Amino acid sequence: MITPIIFYNLITQLCQAFQEFNGPYIITQGGPRNATTLFSLLIYNRAFKSNEMGIASAMAWVLFIIVAVLSFVAFLSQKYWVYYLRRKRQGLIFLPEFNTVMQGRCEAPSLF
Repeated sequence: MITPIIFYNLITQLCQAFQEFNGPYIITQGGPRNATTLFSLLIYNRAFKSNEMGIASAMAWVLFIIVAVLSFVAFLSQKYWVYYLRRKRQGLIFLPEFNTVMQGRCEAPSLF
């Protein structure tokens, strides 16, 4: 029941990891001998310090393609390790996490 949450965190952290910029830029601006230079920092340096917007744009597209491919692979692999709890009983879909029985429609619970 926790694997969907783990999958969600995997996708969001994957996107965030490739977009990390603030920490290395504020603390070291690439560091000694470019030790903390990340790909997003390279894109920034090419675009705004070297004034090479075309190369920086191409690098950003490569970053987008890398993140998209890794996300696509994660979505393909989810059917092997992500388990969504859904049981059928007498033709109805029973969702135990909400303690409701639904018959093809979703309604808010009544308070009265």
